[in-house]
Amino acid sequence: MRELVEMGALDEETEALTPLGAALAALPTDPAAGRALLAGAALGVGEAVAVALAAAEAPRDPLDAAAKRALEKTSDALAVVRAAAEKAPCADGRALRDVSREARRLALAARAARRSRPRASPARAP
Repeated sequence: MRELVEMGALDEETEALTPLGAALAALPTDPAAGRALLAGAALGVGEAVAVALAAAEAPRDPLDAAAKRALEKTSDALAVVRAAAEKAPCADGRALRDVSREARRLALAARAARRSRPRASPARAP
């Protein structure tokens, strides 16, 4: 519960869901992954975050080590994001399709949760 309070999903005093907590509850992920999805969507990189999360949870890695190095030398996650975007021929086609399908599902869920999240009303001047 402490983690949920620290990430802003629960109110510390009342233990009630915050607007962020309600959005996270609508996602098919754990709260930390959900927060990453929502942040990615807010920053315009929701699809890439969804691909990276889907690849991290995939039962099979869509890229072998050589393919990852060829696509992106700095990050395995970025290599998978790039492979999905480019439909890289060096990838395990079925595993990459599975990752892409899951990423689309996560990205759509994040967009829906972000749209349904209540906005804070602006403070009125006295």
